[in-house]
Amino acid sequence: MKITIIGAGGRMGSWFARYFYMRGHSIYLNDKDAHALQALASSLLNHGVGEESKRVTLLHRSILNADNGGGGVESIIDAINNSNIVMLSLPMDVIPKAVDEVARYMHRGSVLVEIASLKHDVHKALRDVVERYGIKPLSLHPLFGPGADVNATNRFVLIPVIDGRDEEGIAREILPNAKLVIVEDADEHDRIMAIVLGMVYAMNIAFADMLECKDIPLCKELAGSTFTLQSLIFEGILNDDPRLFSSLLMNRHVKHYLKRFIASNEHLLSCIDADDKATLERIYSNVRYKIAGCSDIEGSYRLMYRVLREINSKSAL
Repeated sequence: MKITIIGAGGRMGSWFARYFYMRGHSIYLNDKDAHALQALASSLLNHGVGEESKRVTLLHRSILNADNGGGGVESIIDAINNSNIVMLSLPMDVIPKAVDEVARYMHRGSVLVEIASLKHDVHKALRDVVERYGIKPLSLHPLFGPGADVNATNRFVLIPVIDGRDEEGIAREILPNAKLVIVEDADEHDRIMAIVLGMVYAMNIAFADMLECKDIPLCKELAGSTFTLQSLIFEGILNDDPRLFSSLLMNRHVKHYLKRFIASNEHLLSCIDADDKATLERIYSNVRYKIAGCSDIEGSYRLMYRVLREINSKSAL
């Protein structure tokens, strides 16, 4: 199978390049960053020697500014036209435009895959190009980061665009070891992402911004389980591209949850100002009762300490 990855020099694009390369596919790797592409190719090909190099082609041109010049397999347009699958691994704010730019060069029946974390605008663009160009859409959201093992059973959300059964079959063919979680509605997917991504990023960035650099070493030295895990989360988040952070917070559902979060904190602050310990305890008890009704909070407590033991054992090596 021939697969073009646009944005292959990025972190998730590189992950998919490794995934498809290890499964024997021929891959065209496109990115505007020539140095990132060369580094990726070197890691795939063990410095580019041997027959395996025939399965990897580097394409440095930007698809958003492509024309019909160049000719041959070196042209990004020719690569797109010759591919069975084209994958977009780009910043979320440019994907709708890229969908249209790419689809016009794809042959009928080929598959256009996008992996954006938010789907509202992307789905509109996909439905439009399916009708105009006769291609097949595949809207996926990887539920893991670029550090994940390419051989593991990683989870993906599949959000059907036109024909859910057909698109599920395509996903299972190209991602044979994946676990698919199917969410039928793109808006419902985005609403949940406002909670599990947007709000998590917002809370952690605000928490990290509150900290003074001079305090962090002592905080870590004196930290118990909660700050240790919390610092791992916000420090891990700070490795991401700022454009991911802004895109996640521009999710139209985030504002609603952020206002609720701010209101909850203002309520806590008013209790503190009033020295109202009884209300603070009641708030805590009510939240615990609610969450215990739908989650195993005791199991989570035990898991938290297992994770910490694992972290501490690796830190001691």
